[in-house]
Amino acid sequence: KKQTIMLISRVKESSATLLEAFERLLPQLSQTAKMPTEEYLASLLQNEQIHLLVAEDEGQVVGMLTLVVVDIPTGRKCWIEDVVVDEKARGAHIGQSLVETAKAEATLLAEYARRKFGDGAT
Repeated sequence: KKQTIMLISRVKESSATLLEAFERLLPQLSQTAKMPTEEYLASLLQNEQIHLLVAEDEGQVVGMLTLVVVDIPTGRKCWIEDVVVDEKARGAHIGQSLVETAKAEATLLAEYARRKFGDGAT
């Protein structure tokens, strides 16, 4: 099996590559999910509460995850939604890498809120 070198990053702007990835991956996640329009996807990516993380292998998106970040009176809360890895890329621990990256980002976001707003922010 080939060695996979992945890049995991947060996406903040829509692109043709991202739209293609949604068209390919969303049906693998849910048979009932509707494909977001380009405008809706662009608005999601600009929303600071939505952190879309993608895993890329040789320039192709092979997995994605959504980290939701919400500030409420008891502090900053983060949770993971919509984790999907392309069926052709499964078995290479891509999902695990996405989750670990999201957990690290959530920890940093919580620490930032704690430093900015005090202990009540986490």
